[in-house]
Amino acid sequence: MNSLVREVGERLVLIVQKEAGFYGFDLRSFQEFFAAIYLVQEAKDTKQRFDRLTAIAPYEHWRNVALFAAGRIARNFSGEVIQLTEVWRSIDRKGVNRYLKPGAWLALQIAADGALSDEANLQYSAVDDGLKVLEAGLTWEQNAQLTTLTGRLTKEEKRKILCPVLEEKLRLLPESCLISGLSIYRKYFGANDFFINKLDTILEEPKKEALINSALNLAIKYKSYPTWIAKKLKNTLIILKQNLKISVLKILNILKSIKSRRIIK
Repeated sequence: MNSLVREVGERLVLIVQKEAGFYGFDLRSFQEFFAAIYLVQEAKDTKQRFDRLTAIAPYEHWRNVALFAAGRIARNFSGEVIQLTEVWRSIDRKGVNRYLKPGAWLALQIAADGALSDEANLQYSAVDDGLKVLEAGLTWEQNAQLTTLTGRLTKEEKRKILCPVLEEKLRLLPESCLISGLSIYRKYFGANDFFINKLDTILEEPKKEALINSALNLAIKYKSYPTWIAKKLKNTLIILKQNLKISVLKILNILKSIKSRRIIK
């Protein structure tokens, strides 16, 4: 029972309020917990243990079992824990997983659970691989999940791991994927020079209006420097006017081309 309380405590999402003032575990939580124990403890060797984990890890309905199993491996089989990296990396190598990144999400969930907190290098790898979800472009729900998971990292992990990893990602990501990463960065590390410079990169040249609006919304939401915001708003209006002028000219040219074709016919 102590083991159950400790391990489910790391997966606080599994604790539910049965009634006002009373909390407990659903039957499903017990099932997932004991399924993970069986898969990990009853494996005949390391290969079978990780074959089992690899088999269930890609599937969302097995995700809690996989996370329980990862935590148990980290505690009871510390000599094998480095092999967890291959589990989550292998998931994203095939088919649509290369774009949907379920393996990266798994890595981030393992990092958030704290299963690798005693293994600084592995925790770094988990966060590094986990933030590959930014490459896919995120929905509103996924952005919320990313905020929740990164928020569960310790203050020291945010400073020593999340900050440098996120800065490196933001240097390499295409501009269309920057907003989600910048939002996370600003939440934890403030509107520092790095943050402002990345927003400058988005706003300094003509780009898609939606991207410009997102960058400005991010700057205003987190109350960045007022003078800087005013300057960028002015520049953005100029850019949008230029884009509108170009769009109108393109439409006029298309209409002119259509009219010419009709005359020729």
